[in-house]
Amino acid sequence: MAYRRPGVTVTQEFLGLVPALASFALPSVSVGPAFQLVSEDILGSYAAEEQLYPYASLLGGAIVDLAGPVDGEVLPPHPFPITTKDISAVLHDAKIEVVSEKATGAVAGTTFTDSVSDQFIDVLAGDVVRIVPATSVEIIAARADGVTTATVGQRNRLYSGSGNPLLFANVIAGDIVTVTSGGYFGAQDYVVIAVVGTNLLILDADVNDGVGDVTDLSYSIAGDRGTSGDYAIRSVVDGQTVTLVSPISTTNLAPLKYIILRRAGDLTLTRVSTVSGNGFVAEPEGVTLPAILTYATLPVVEGVLVVSYRAIRIDLASEVHQFINTASLNSTFGVGQTTPANILAYGVSLMLQNTVTPVHGLGLDANAFADEVLSFVAAADVLKTVDMYAIALLTHSPVVHTTFKNHVEQLSAPDKKLERVVIFNSRMVELMVLKEAATSVTTVSGARQIVGMQIDGVVSGSATATLTDATAGQFSPIAKGDSVVVVGGTNAIVRTLTVLAVVDEHTLTLSGAVSSGASTDINYYIYRLDGLAAGGASFYDRNASFLADSIASGHYLTILSGDYEGRYRIATVVSDKELTLLPVVIAAQTLATAIEYQIDRDLSKAEQADAVKGYSEAFASRRCVHVWPDQLELPVGQSLYYVPGFFAASVIAGLTSGLPTQQGFTNLSVSGFLGLRHSSKYFSEDQLDTIADGGTMILVQDGPSQPLYVRHQLTTDRSSIKFQEYSITKNVDFIAKFLRRTYAPFIGQYNIVDTTLDALKMTGGSVIKFLKDKTRVPRFGGVIRSGVLKSLAEDAEQIDTVNIVFSFGIPVPLNNIDIVIQV
Repeated sequence: MAYRRPGVTVTQEFLGLVPALASFALPSVSVGPAFQLVSEDILGSYAAEEQLYPYASLLGGAIVDLAGPVDGEVLPPHPFPITTKDISAVLHDAKIEVVSEKATGAVAGTTFTDSVSDQFIDVLAGDVVRIVPATSVEIIAARADGVTTATVGQRNRLYSGSGNPLLFANVIAGDIVTVTSGGYFGAQDYVVIAVVGTNLLILDADVNDGVGDVTDLSYSIAGDRGTSGDYAIRSVVDGQTVTLVSPISTTNLAPLKYIILRRAGDLTLTRVSTVSGNGFVAEPEGVTLPAILTYATLPVVEGVLVVSYRAIRIDLASEVHQFINTASLNSTFGVGQTTPANILAYGVSLMLQNTVTPVHGLGLDANAFADEVLSFVAAADVLKTVDMYAIALLTHSPVVHTTFKNHVEQLSAPDKKLERVVIFNSRMVELMVLKEAATSVTTVSGARQIVGMQIDGVVSGSATATLTDATAGQFSPIAKGDSVVVVGGTNAIVRTLTVLAVVDEHTLTLSGAVSSGASTDINYYIYRLDGLAAGGASFYDRNASFLADSIASGHYLTILSGDYEGRYRIATVVSDKELTLLPVVIAAQTLATAIEYQIDRDLSKAEQADAVKGYSEAFASRRCVHVWPDQLELPVGQSLYYVPGFFAASVIAGLTSGLPTQQGFTNLSVSGFLGLRHSSKYFSEDQLDTIADGGTMILVQDGPSQPLYVRHQLTTDRSSIKFQEYSITKNVDFIAKFLRRTYAPFIGQYNIVDTTLDALKMTGGSVIKFLKDKTRVPRFGGVIRSGVLKSLAEDAEQIDTVNIVFSFGIPVPLNNIDIVIQV
């Protein structure tokens, strides 16, 4: 045996050890599209050349939002324009061309002229003469009348001759005289050293060899003209003369190459679909401008291209990001990025306004534009990997809401160990669709006859495109756009013609000749295609069943697309196939265009309240919170705007993290909003009760200057008080998470022995005491009111399992006080 030296050994044993207990918050996260907002991104200078200008400030991986009107299309107004940002382009300091490039300009001091009459007829004071430098400009074309002298000391002189005293008026020092013949030195170039008057040039070398005077020297003169520069026009004298603000040169110059420009300031460009259009083409990688861009019919020649847009930040879609304050928000998104157009950033900022605890955000991936649902499904997959409790959905999509109902319920199962809730908001339903979207038929086959086969049509010999019929009221039901089918008769031209005008009940003006001459026996009938009648007073669809669909006067025909898009009141239901409209569809011209339409009616406020209630009832889960209303008013800068009600989901999520889990939200004020729509002051109290009865958490406001607050903290499960009260759900979830965290250190580190069982019991006792006493706050008490460890025993079948049963008394909100007065 091992030797042991005599001495005293002391061993310390700690009995009744339990893990250290500490409270924690329920983490919250907002899920929605995160954007990079870019204003006035300078992409480069435009110089009348087709070019792609890449986005200069676009973050790596970000995808530009290309939504918005193209080619002048008029889109339906967005209910919340403050939450959008269409791509736009502006040419800063743009200049347009008033006079295209000319080579016939001349300047004398501040007087600028052109030899062509009316060259400046469109020029205005303030326009700019831009000099275009030119080399080897022809100053004097080839001539054969140059004069030189053999006199010593004067042989480098070139005279214009007595017949051309002003010939050299536009020649300047430095020009090149090219002699081709007639002299004694042969072909040679000379540099002009000086100009004396307007008929004598001093050259850099002798042009005469002294043998004799010359009067037939062949020569031409060329030189460089103009220094690049812009010169403002002070005034327009006439069609050939303008006065400049400052001189172009200290000497007279001609000819000068120039263009005249007009400062157009900042030109807002129209978005077009092709480069051939007069505007900009927005593409994923950049903006393209055409070579020919015009403004007020004049060509645009230059400007600085500045583009504003937003781009989805897919780098924020792969993981949940934490934010602790405004500084961390700005660090992730950038300063000035927290506006409603940046939906996730603004949702997170609202969370921070309602809690002092950290909050979280999760962006959407590249599918956000093309398939929002798929993008949210990807976000749900990310959330499966983290312990987030309150999930705020920044979308009105019912499909996304349902997807996340399944998400939270499945992950809250005991074996998944990720208890959570989802908070969402829906759109207001203001109309009921009675007939789903349909399209009228434009084929002739099956078209209805307005006038059956006739044999007595009359055409005069002088008006073959006019059809008459003496039958009383024959053409009363006919409208412009109907079709007359000529079948036969004397001189008849068998064809189908369009009614251009109904002159009276006996006379029609048609789109072509009915016959080749006079006739009194034209065989014809008249039909009308489906859709709008010309004049817009009636609508017909051969496939409809308006009466069977309970369509009635006062309902609406809603044309969903095309030239007549809009909502039109139904005056009468003529038959199963035909409606009359009042007021009429203005400017309706033809029946030949198919009409895509639906029929709907306005809901009363009581019906609207029922619709909101029904939306909540469809979820019927204590883990789903449907917050209302659908529109909230908030300040952005110095202005007030309405935004989607889904921003309220972020507020509720923030409060969930920031407040004690046992605290109820009923009558709790919220921060971030100044007003609302479709709640108090819109619905009556009874109608609000109806909405609440479905399990809807409603925000209300007592007055315009008062804060918004929660009317009743309901979940969508109204089956019992314990399920309907949001505070109970989050409190019990907190207890579950707390117990899991407390007992986690035992797993795998202990064996099931008596001392372990004792430690588990002692931990249970400590949990009860902690939850009851250490979490107590005024008015709300502790997380539990009471607690008992009912049982703790080894599982008889799963021998590696210990079964623990707690019984807790949890705090329940004080929702009602019933007082009886006995007198």
